Amino acid sequence: MAKVCIIDREEKAGIPIKEDIVINAIRAIKRKLRISTGNDLVVCAAHVEEAKKRRERFERSLMTSAGIGAVLGIILVLLAIFNPNRSIVSVLQAIIFLLLLVLIMAALSLYQYFPAIKERAGAPSRPRHVAKRRR
Repeated sequence: MAKVCIIDREEKAGIPIKEDIVINAIRAIKRKLRISTGNDLVVCAAHVEEAKKRRERFERSLMTSAGIGAVLGIILVLLAIFNPNRSIVSVLQAIIFLLLLVLIMAALSLYQYFPAIKERAGAPSRPRHVAKRRR
């Protein structure tokens, strides 16, 4: 299998990406459609910083979507509960609408999806900013 940089789509050596559910789903769809190339996806050394920024942007948009969906959902359920004409049906409708809203917002956030990079063995996943305490 050829190693292809996910950013510039050229054959290069680099850090492999993490195979997650989105990548596996895309690979399965491509295999079913018989358009799979079978490449190993990597991020070359020249694009590591850009890949990290894109992943951070995706994670931020996912958290923002989740926050907005949670706030709207709570408001929706509270309105259904405190409605003077409330019934169990209206509360259930609000909950079903909330679930659909969450699914739609999650699907929309996938437009900015970018896979995570596998960390190298022995390398810390995040830089340590906390100094050790002196006694």
